[in-house]
Order: sequence, then C-alpha cells, then structure tokens
Amino acid sequence: METPILTVVIPTYNRPDSTLGAIGSVLDQDFADLEIVVVDDGSTPPFALPAALAGDHRVRVVRHETNRGAAAARNTGLAQGRGRWAAFLDSDDRWRRGSLAPRLAEAEAYAGRGRLVVWAAAFVMVDAVRGPLETRYPMASADPFDFASGCWLSAGSTALFEREPILQRLGGQDETLRRFEDNDWFLRLALAGGEVRVSRVVAADIKLGLKPKRDVTNRAAMTIIGKFAAAEIDRKIRARLLNQLKAWREVELASVDWYAGCYWQTATGLAASWLRVPRLRIQLRDFWQRAVPPADL
Repeated sequence: METPILTVVIPTYNRPDSTLGAIGSVLDQDFADLEIVVVDDGSTPPFALPAALAGDHRVRVVRHETNRGAAAARNTGLAQGRGRWAAFLDSDDRWRRGSLAPRLAEAEAYAGRGRLVVWAAAFVMVDAVRGPLETRYPMASADPFDFASGCWLSAGSTALFEREPILQRLGGQDETLRRFEDNDWFLRLALAGGEVRVSRVVAADIKLGLKPKRDVTNRAAMTIIGKFAAAEIDRKIRARLLNQLKAWREVELASVDWYAGCYWQTATGLAASWLRVPRLRIQLRDFWQRAVPPADL
C-alpha cells in the first residue's frame, strides 16, 4: 500500500455499534487518502469489522487484550499509523460530512513554520435525549496557564496534527491517566513551546457522556498536580501552574458532586476554587464562543 496522508485513530471499548458509526463518518468524508486504525481496548467480545468493511484496505483493527484506557489506545494507534498527519475520533462521536478536507487544508497551509501545533475545531454538543444543544467554537492558545485551567477542545474527536513531530518532540499521552489525559498532553505541549490552533469548521458531533466517579476524577487530577509539582520548570511558573491546577481540580470535583446531588460539596468546592483564582464565572477561563447548532441537525 502507498503511505496515506492521514491516520485516523479510533479507540473503542465495548461500543461496537457506535464504533461502526464513527468509522462510517470518516469514510463518508470528501477525503479518501487515509487509513483508520481502530484500537480495540480489551472489548468483550473483541470488536470485529463486519463483512462490508473487512475488505476495505483503509480500515484495520489493532487489539489490546486488556483494557488500558484511552491514552494507551491512542498511543497504540499513533505508533501503528503510517500517515504524515494524524487525527483522533472517539468511538461515540461522529465527524460531520465535508469537515475533514478543509481542516486538513488549513493545517497543511500552516505547516513548515517550525511550531509544534495541534489543530482543534468547532464542535456540536449532542445529548442522547435532548438532541443537539449548542455549537462551541473553542479558543486557540499557546499559554500554559490556559491549559492548566481545563480542557475545552474536545481533543478526542477534533485533534489533528503532524504525527512524527508530535511523537518525537512531545510524546504520546500519559497512559497512567484514566481521565484528563488531554489536559496533561496540551499542558506539556504549551510548556514545550507548542500551540493549539483552532479551525472554524464545525468538525464533529460530540455525545455527552456520563460523569465519572469522584475518586477517579480526583486520582487523575492529583496525578497531574503531582507531575507538574516535580517538573523542572521555573519556580514562579511552577507555583502559578500548581495554583491553577488545584483551582481546576476543585471545579471538576464540584461538577461531579453536582450531578451526584451533593450540592453542599459542590458549593464548598467552588468556593475553594474561587479563593485560589478569584473570578465571576465557574470555569477559570472563557473557553468558548457558543452558537445554535447547525440547521442540518
């Protein structure tokens, strides 16, 4: 086979039907020079392509025998990929028709400037019951303090980047994290002098998921805080980053508490975050411009 221009990595775990929908949304794009690496992260039973796709040379499945998490699955897909460019798509999301070619053209036009860049894009939030909720146009940034304030980019389904430079200079995602692997990855990107640029193309429909357990959220957040507490960076920068990260952790825990009906814990958590980073909003940054969903939904 000739080397494709783009590798699309789709991690999946016990989502056979939605995974097929994600694959279909890639194959339905107006760009054909690609490969899809589906990483089956220990599904039971193993994920298998139907006969209609099994003969398509653009689609292949790589399997983890045990569940290792989204970060490990994405890293496996990147390592197995052959494209100059790589993109992520979560198995419960969909790319919007006609969205890939303009995003890739924009990224290629900017390439070669010596910057380490991950591209993101606009996306539509979709609730399984209520349907499309809003379109979000995320902000671009190269500021580490932004990335210590949360992850607003829906990276699992809009990230697009040159594969080899990212792997060589930044590395893959942290496989010890079962939550917030994107937060950690983008913060490392910014500290390495990289940036996130954002296409105005509405690229993906993002399905709202269930809130994780509190202990899983706290464990992942504390892992990231501990990592950057030990990082070899300027002392003043590290102190400010840790303050941002601790304020962000309180927001994430407050969100979990709210959905669990623990309203007193929500209030005390937000108060602790506001004391660390005074502001008049819940989030530490204004991350998005919001708009109504596209008319075709």
